[in-house]
Amino acid sequence: MQYILNGERKDTVDQNTLKQILLENIDQIPTGIAVAVDDEIIPRLSWESHEITENQKILIITATQGG
Repeated sequence: MQYILNGERKDTVDQNTLKQILLENIDQIPTGIAVAVDDEIIPRLSWESHEITENQKILIITATQGG
């Protein structure tokens, strides 16, 4: 299955949940991030059950401090 993570096409063997996809690509999931799938923010509590399908676009948004 293929998906797009932050603009980069990726492959995975199995159909996965959002949390599994994140763990494949990030060693440790930090706090202070939000994740959108096809332009819809997915609440952190749903990551474990949210199924990712072929060619979905996943965007990881990192909070930054500034002023």
